[in-house]
Amino acid sequence: MRTATNSQNQMNTKTPKNNKLGYKNIRETKYNTFSITIEKNKKTYNKSLPTLEEAIIWRDNKQKELFGDFANSG
Repeated sequence: MRTATNSQNQMNTKTPKNNKLGYKNIRETKYNTFSITIEKNKKTYNKSLPTLEEAIIWRDNKQKELFGDFANSG
């Protein structure tokens, strides 16, 4: 078992049950694009992409960059 701070444990939470897309940190906008929002240390990283596949790839790469071993895509 690895040691982790409370902040690191929060990075590793599951996707909420009420999530419509089923993908953590991604939502569909009214313009049929996909918006990704990731927060770390009170800084927000936002990106909008035209396809869900591109959004998933960007989110996964950004989470690995920010959270390292604690990245969890849901």
